[in-house]
Amino acid sequence: MAHAVGRKIVAGALSSSAKIAYLSEPLSLGPWVFQIVNSFALGVKAANPKATVFVRFLPENHWELPDSHGSAARELIAKGCDFFGGMDSVEVMETLNASTISGKRVHMFQKDLSYKRSPNVIVSGPIRDFADLFEKPLLALKDGTWKAEEFYPPASSKFGGGEVAFNPAFLEEIRSKKIKTADLGVIGLLDLIDKRAQQLAQGDFEPFTGPIKDQKGKLRLADGIRAEWSFIESIDWLVDNVEGNSGNANILNSTAFKALKGSWNVNLSTRPNKWLDTRHVYRDDGIFEIYYGDSLGYRGTITAIDGSTITVTKLFAALSNTAPSFTMCYKPASAKSMRFGWVNEKGVPVYYL
Repeated sequence: MAHAVGRKIVAGALSSSAKIAYLSEPLSLGPWVFQIVNSFALGVKAANPKATVFVRFLPENHWELPDSHGSAARELIAKGCDFFGGMDSVEVMETLNASTISGKRVHMFQKDLSYKRSPNVIVSGPIRDFADLFEKPLLALKDGTWKAEEFYPPASSKFGGGEVAFNPAFLEEIRSKKIKTADLGVIGLLDLIDKRAQQLAQGDFEPFTGPIKDQKGKLRLADGIRAEWSFIESIDWLVDNVEGNSGNANILNSTAFKALKGSWNVNLSTRPNKWLDTRHVYRDDGIFEIYYGDSLGYRGTITAIDGSTITVTKLFAALSNTAPSFTMCYKPASAKSMRFGWVNEKGVPVYYL
């Protein structure tokens, strides 16, 4: 079950206040930030046309600033937001959990951690199945079968990270939701997620389909028109159901931003589906890279192989220059699956299901 559109629809469907928060990476990272925020907002609108997405762009050095995620989350909770998208750090998770315990229910998704870490808050998690992402390169290096290549693996992002799709605490509510759509009529939320995932995989659905207006009410894409990639990669505005400043004009007009925008050209002929696919690149020097679209998401090197545990160091989120380097470990849980975890401050692997 792909998460690409599903989690946005779920956010719109489960929000009681019709106010959904989105903590975004800074705009200075490039035009792709607009694409992600707008894609999220369009998915929310598909579930609830009256919902508003409140976006806050985090500062460039947000990883280094104490409470930068928590303070932004508290501000949006105070505005009435009861579902969060975007940044899903532990700091955000703990802030939402504190709010929920105090009586103000707030929910989120988790890309990497199990919903069991915060069962009152996390609707589904993990979404990223690191087994799909890393099992092949890690075991290839261990077995001596590594070779330089690049390929598109099966979709590695799915609700539940390949295990339980949703937190059982929310399943009854999720199953009860019905969504009105233009093409499918009234359909159950779970059925809609599955259907959109199939349509995305087959190229029969495009999230950026008109009519689309910007925050000022200007029609950007006419009714029924499916956006070409040239349109999507040129976006430097926010859609009409987003509340929040679209950024510092100095950033948008800067030479660096314009250079990023000018280089954001994509050869779609080599990509089966621009929304679902993750590209792996294995290099001759033993480094493996994982790209989301044409953006480098992770780069890692194998530094230790000890029995059935393989440790990767200096694996980092390359989309942010300020993101910290960290150590991760992967342990085969069975012949066909691996478990993912962090190495704690004592150097001991801590595995999450």
